[in-house]
Amino acid sequence: METQALLEILGKFDVVNESLLFIGKSLEGVNKRLDTIEVRLDVIEERLDVIDKRLDVIDARLDAVDVRLDAMDKRFDAIDIRIDTMEEKFERRFDLVDARLESIAYDIEKIAEWVPFRTPPLNFIGKS
Repeated sequence: METQALLEILGKFDVVNESLLFIGKSLEGVNKRLDTIEVRLDVIEERLDVIDKRLDVIDARLDAVDVRLDAMDKRFDAIDIRIDTMEEKFERRFDLVDARLESIAYDIEKIAEWVPFRTPPLNFIGKS
């Protein structure tokens, strides 16, 4: 009876052992699949590192361009100020010239009132 019980226990152990071997073989397939996934993830990580480095280079270039654009904006602002100043100067000068020309025109009108009217000669001097 004891041997019979031992044989039953050994039979159960054999069933358990076969089940464990089956599970082990199944897990080997899963383990291989996980290894493949891990290799793929490593490749993806390397690619992302390369992309990240490229983006860092692009970011540095964009920062340099941004600095240059800021400098150009400052230059254009300075040029705008100069143009505005020059426009104001020219406007004042043209106003002064206009005022002077109006004064001269007024003086000519006053002189013309006092000078007797004279007809110009029919033949201009210097023309024959």
